[in-house]
Amino acid sequence: MRQWMLDIEQFETDYQLPDLTGTEKQHSTGLVESARRDRHTVLTAVLDDATTEFPDKRDDVLEAAKALTRAGWWTNNLGFKIRTDAEYGQDEYVELILDGAQEIDENPTEHIETENPHDWADGQ
Repeated sequence: MRQWMLDIEQFETDYQLPDLTGTEKQHSTGLVESARRDRHTVLTAVLDDATTEFPDKRDDVLEAAKALTRAGWWTNNLGFKIRTDAEYGQDEYVELILDGAQEIDENPTEHIETENPHDWADGQ
């Protein structure tokens, strides 16, 4: 796992990918790290010369992926369980990434990260 995270860091540097954002809770529970692994897995398949089925869309996918900085987007749309249960391949990866970035362009303030205001431990 440690080597994979080092590979992910190098990949993010090589492709100049921005850090993924998330709430404090998402960081502390590992969701952001999981999203980084999801992003790496998907983008490696689409961007790698040896595995890509869409060499003509590499630049578009990379630019779109750079716009998708919310960790929750990656886990909600291309998380491991989602990819495997739906048997996603590169067709779905490319479509979801391009559509996701398009939605951000059209609705830049649509998603607002919030924490649950209720502290159920206090009996509220």
